[in-house]
Amino acid sequence: LGDYLESEGWEIFYLIGGSKLKLEENGEIYNIKISSPLVGNLFKRIKSIWELKISFVKSLMLIKKLRVDLILAGGSYASFPAICASIVVKTPFYLLEQNVLPGLVTKIFSPYAKAVFTGFEATKNYLKGNIVHTGNPIRKKALLKIDKIEAKRKLGIPDYKKMVLVVGGSMGAYSVVNAIIPLIEELNDFYFIIQTGKKNFGYFSDKMGVKGKNHMLISFIEDMGLYYSAADIVISRAGASAVTEIAYHSLPAILIPYPHSRDRHQYYNAKVLADCGMAIIVEEESDMPDRIKTAIKNFEALRKEHKECKIYKPDCLQIIREVIEKNGTFQKG
Repeated sequence: LGDYLESEGWEIFYLIGGSKLKLEENGEIYNIKISSPLVGNLFKRIKSIWELKISFVKSLMLIKKLRVDLILAGGSYASFPAICASIVVKTPFYLLEQNVLPGLVTKIFSPYAKAVFTGFEATKNYLKGNIVHTGNPIRKKALLKIDKIEAKRKLGIPDYKKMVLVVGGSMGAYSVVNAIIPLIEELNDFYFIIQTGKKNFGYFSDKMGVKGKNHMLISFIEDMGLYYSAADIVISRAGASAVTEIAYHSLPAILIPYPHSRDRHQYYNAKVLADCGMAIIVEEESDMPDRIKTAIKNFEALRKEHKECKIYKPDCLQIIREVIEKNGTFQKG
């Protein structure tokens, strides 16, 4: 979204709750140190409240210093101080909610936002205010679609093998990859490409080798469109972006929602594809490897039965820009 708005002549500043952000284009990055006050022991919660106060002051100073015209905020707790600061100085703010089930910050501030842009239609049932369903944007490198056989040949995958793409987000998913390992030799008709995440790549490459007869390990996949094009089935967590990309490529999926979030929001994202017949939801439990194996073996039935799930809107970025420009809440840089 930031890259697109910059290409339209906007001046963009990023305020993030951490130190890691990779930008495809230009943009100034400012960091705030913040953690959720809703988790951890008493000491951590007190520390989090103190960080919130400091982050609020820093956000307030940045809004004034940079002469910010509007705030576009995600629904995580990291956006809380910036939203509070924008209210104090009467700077308009908009909310971006990618998940079906909105976060606490989005729920609190949605009645006061100029608009809330949602990735899923069902999100409006949980919110008040001006709700605009835009769909979730897809990163440029995931939009590519090419012929499946051509994509497999580019990746060195035999034409006669079905390709299983295993992704767990940028950090990988240790438990998911562990569940896949015993299946690789057993399911000889399939070739597994597994994104381990940079943190886990060394461990898994030592354990099973970077490349074998039926598998290839990758720490992080940049050209996602190429890998989606080659895939016959995807095994993934159910983050909003992953669900949107899988639907865009119309791929059968085995979705394993992250089990440790407070509100199980990934389950509700996964259910969107499951309700379309595109996905099977597998909970992270003791029988997970067996359930994954059964789903892979039956993927042809899933592929034939699933309906197209149109949750991606090609003009989602334009919709966001047009709503903001219609409100007249900014001047281009």
